[in-house]
Amino acid sequence: MTEQTPASADTPPVEQTPPPRAQGAQTTEPAEPAGSGGSAETAQPAEAVGAGQSEEAQSGPQVTPAAPVAGSRRGPLGVLARLLQSRGSRWAASALLIVAVLATGLSWALASPVGGSPDDDFHLGSIWCPRPVESSGCATRVVEGELRVEVPQRVSETARCYAFHEEISASCQGSVPEGKTIYTRRYDDGNYPTGYYRFHHLLIGDDVDESALVMRGANLLIAMALLGAIGWALPARLRSQYALSIILAWMPMGLYLVVSNNPSSWALTGVLAYAAGLYGTLRAEGRRRWSLLGLGLVGAVMACACRGDSAFYLLVVSLAVLIGARLRRGMIIPGLAAAVVSAIGAWMMLGSGQSAAVASSSPQPSVLSDSERLRLTIATLPEYLAGFWGWGQRWGAGWFDVPLDGPTVVIALSLAGFALFAGARALDVRTVLSAGVMTGALLGLPVVLSYTQGFESIYELQPRYLLPLLAPFLLIWLRRIKGEAVLTGPQATLLVGMSALAHAYALHRILLRYTHGLHSVGKDDAGWMPMNLNFQPQWWWDIPISPMAVWALGSLMYAVALVAALMLVRPCAPEASSAPEKAPQKASQKAQPALPARTS
Repeated sequence: MTEQTPASADTPPVEQTPPPRAQGAQTTEPAEPAGSGGSAETAQPAEAVGAGQSEEAQSGPQVTPAAPVAGSRRGPLGVLARLLQSRGSRWAASALLIVAVLATGLSWALASPVGGSPDDDFHLGSIWCPRPVESSGCATRVVEGELRVEVPQRVSETARCYAFHEEISASCQGSVPEGKTIYTRRYDDGNYPTGYYRFHHLLIGDDVDESALVMRGANLLIAMALLGAIGWALPARLRSQYALSIILAWMPMGLYLVVSNNPSSWALTGVLAYAAGLYGTLRAEGRRRWSLLGLGLVGAVMACACRGDSAFYLLVVSLAVLIGARLRRGMIIPGLAAAVVSAIGAWMMLGSGQSAAVASSSPQPSVLSDSERLRLTIATLPEYLAGFWGWGQRWGAGWFDVPLDGPTVVIALSLAGFALFAGARALDVRTVLSAGVMTGALLGLPVVLSYTQGFESIYELQPRYLLPLLAPFLLIWLRRIKGEAVLTGPQATLLVGMSALAHAYALHRILLRYTHGLHSVGKDDAGWMPMNLNFQPQWWWDIPISPMAVWALGSLMYAVALVAALMLVRPCAPEASSAPEKAPQKASQKAQPALPARTS
């Protein structure tokens, strides 16, 4: 009997019959030899490690690949995903995203006239004459015991001739002369922080309309630059939930306010920037951490410079984000920064005129008992939450005169409900606690304020005051599971279609309200109205592009921006048949012992 020795590199391989493959398994190419960079044993994707675990469960620095794309071999999103594999194509998609977002924002900036957003006469007057008014360059006069400031008549209360009357177009502004001034009492005398007003005061030019548009464009560029930089600095595994939080929370009211002259623009941008920056800082490594922390602090400065309530929201966000983070040594500096920001935000809120007005006001008299008022307040809370997306005659865009009821709110609420279910699949204790803090603020603050002020329902408060907290809540809630992603390919496709449709309807309705007025007219009189915005518009800017062209361009570019953003972050889960089938085959092949060498 001859001795049998194990096969070695010097022994010719024995020709063997390969083991039978499982039914449905795909034939794969043989692994490249070691050192070629294609070994099947070593080239496993990092996403496959720790599948089913949250990103917080993986400690230490990690190399985080882009999230896998679901349906990468099927459907339109799969085709686009394959096209984005090269670096050059991703740079092109990034440039397309920037152009699309810019075009969408400018379309919204042009959709409403000067003074179209809530309390614009007050905020524009405060921009023209920021505190202290004595050094603002504005002339002052005491009228009936009140100090009044001189502002252009186009930004005063006389220019809001269409406010509260949805059937009146903005053409009535034509009767307000551009060169004349008026003394007004509608300006900030201490109720708001002065930073927002002082910054925009630098953008005032000779023409009122041009100045207002420049300010809106500046708000748009600030939001794009800050939020875009945060999206670039975030780890790849966090970008999908970041993009989805903006899409789901800001369409349409967030878009409308960000590009307006209202301080809520900076409140929305600043609070989200701080939340995303702090959230990413606690989950990133290296230079990304400090970049995100710095960008988040920029957002905190913006939130403190515009509104007292948005400064207070920094405390809420800090508490929610820190509760949801895993304790580690790297939390010391971000935690100290969050504590300082929270203290400053709370101090600014307590020292603002908004807080003083609430504290000094006495509850309104009511014939209802306290328990009945509380019941009505809680019963109307769902309607209040729907106001985040413009529901109701009182909570739409403009001066409560652009209701967005119908397709926009129905679709937006449907997407929000889907987001709640999508995020619930990845819950753990820390996420529940973190989201609970945000939910307590979103639900508790309006109930407490309504009840303590003696309101008989929650209708007295405007949802836009709490809208800055919605996107941070979704950022925390829509957490990815390791190895999976927030949306599948078909879900992302459905999201793009539904959101683009709701956006197109909302933009068209706002344009229609100011170009024609929202009134019922016969078909013979209206032609193709309300669809054709170019049919005898009563108001429009002195620009070479028509209202219908603005709507078409804005609607198209919004859809393009959605596709580009979702493709760049790849927020989809891998196909079920890709990774799970290969792992058992590798394990079985690796465990198979080598056959003895054949001897003569």
